[in-house]
Amino acid sequence: MHGPLHIAFITLLNILMIVLSVWLFAHILRGAGERRSAPDDDALDILKRRYARGEIDQNEYDEMKKNLVN
Repeated sequence: MHGPLHIAFITLLNILMIVLSVWLFAHILRGAGERRSAPDDDALDILKRRYARGEIDQNEYDEMKKNLVN
C-alpha cells in the first residue's frame, strides 16, 4: 500500500511535469515566432536609424533601401 506521503509526492511530481510542459511549449512557440521574422526587416530598421541619425543622406538611404527591398 502507498502511504499519504507517497501520494503527495506523486501528485507534486505530476504538477511539476505539467508546469514544465506548459513552460517548454510556450518557450518553443516564442522562439518559433522570433525565427519567422525576416532578416531584411532588421536591416531596414538599421538603415532607418542611420538615416535618422544623419549618418547617411537621402540619396544613400533611397539606394540602400531599394537594394534591401528588391
